[in-house]
Amino acid sequence: MLKLSKSKKINLPKLTIKQLQKNEINTIIISIIYNMFVLAYILNLEKQDCHCFRDWRHDFMKYYSISLILWGLITIGFTIYNVNNEFINVIRQITVFAYLVNVWCLYSYIGILDDTSCKCAIITSKKTHYFLYLFRYIIVGLLFISLLYILLILLKKII
Repeated sequence: MLKLSKSKKINLPKLTIKQLQKNEINTIIISIIYNMFVLAYILNLEKQDCHCFRDWRHDFMKYYSISLILWGLITIGFTIYNVNNEFINVIRQITVFAYLVNVWCLYSYIGILDDTSCKCAIITSKKTHYFLYLFRYIIVGLLFISLLYILLILLKKII
């Protein structure tokens, strides 16, 4: 087992406010691109000749993606002008909760489309479906690792 002595400190580079803003903007842009990707996939499943399984998760992912695209564009403006207020923080907290619901929707809905061999998803949008099928496992894995990390931090505070 590797132990670090208490006297050794790891020096991490300090990020300036501009660098933090740039990182946040890059993350938002990636989120916008991802949600445009999901939205295009969902809209493809709404074509008249597609009769695949469809329930509230389909609609939730559609409206969630639209909302996050718009919210991302607005947030870029808030980040550039360094605007931060209570309303923005409340919206961010709501989007975190909605994100967890969206992860479950993506995981289960894509799985159902795959299990039912939906031709619109598997054949027409083959690459997108395959990406989302794999991405759902990555997201769940990252979520699990994040929860473990949070638990470890809480345990350290308790002990």
